[in-house]
Amino acid sequence: MERHLAQVEQRKADERQARRQRKKERALARQARYESAKREMKINHPRNKAMWTEVAKLDNEIQKLKREERTWIQIKKELDSMDAPNNEVIELDPVVPSTSAAMEEQVGNTPLEDTATTMVEDVTMAMNRLNWMLSSVSSAMEESDKLRKEAFTKYNEDHKMIGFSQFDDPKDLFRKVTRKSIGGTPRM
Repeated sequence: MERHLAQVEQRKADERQARRQRKKERALARQARYESAKREMKINHPRNKAMWTEVAKLDNEIQKLKREERTWIQIKKELDSMDAPNNEVIELDPVVPSTSAAMEEQVGNTPLEDTATTMVEDVTMAMNRLNWMLSSVSSAMEESDKLRKEAFTKYNEDHKMIGFSQFDDPKDLFRKVTRKSIGGTPRM
């Protein structure tokens, strides 16, 4: 009889233990569902979705500005190389044999003032064109810097991610996005 009572007590203890175990498993499953739903709500929060789409658009704009800046820098280098004094003396072969006396007489009769004035006007016009090109390149680079500062200010002041503790610092987010657009790997 005692053995029977001991078996009954053991069976009840095992059932209680099994009930406790099932209760713990249900609690863990409930906690996992709660965490999953919370993560999903953070991701699907309308403000966060809007922020991520804006981050993607600004990332594209930053990439465009970087390409444009590289293009302008390349153009500026080309213009600088064109402006550099070229000390090479180029010897040209005569087109017409110099033995022609009629040609020498015709060249001797041309008014030098008109030729010099025309040459000075040509050089002045070329320099005006170069100055205009350099000023347009400079203004484009200044505009690019201004747009980059505006993008940074917009990131700095307007972007607050809700529920994402790792992106609370907009300056850090901006660095990560620009590092990614340059080709580096973002560190998170």
